[in-house]
Amino acid sequence: MNNVLVALLFFSGGLAFSYVNYLVSGFLLKSSNSSMILPLIRNIVNIGVLVLAYFLGQKLEMLGAVLIGTAIGLTIPGFLFSYRLSKKLLEENEKEKQKKDGE
Repeated sequence: MNNVLVALLFFSGGLAFSYVNYLVSGFLLKSSNSSMILPLIRNIVNIGVLVLAYFLGQKLEMLGAVLIGTAIGLTIPGFLFSYRLSKKLLEENEKEKQKKDGE
């Protein structure tokens, strides 16, 4: 299999886990007193995915392509999802603030 195709395949896997992190983050931030554990959960998921990618890369004998694709799939979409989540939470806080000011 071509290294570029393998990297794209594992990029999509990293993207999927990045989206799972986004969903879990949104759920935990909406519940009370759980924002402190959020970085721990995200790091555990990311490390688990990278360890899995490492062993799969050794098995496929394409370690570099697998790790690069997975790392980029976790990192760049993770930044975008975090930006999207923070923007969404800021908008919700603004709406709540306007409601309180209006009352």
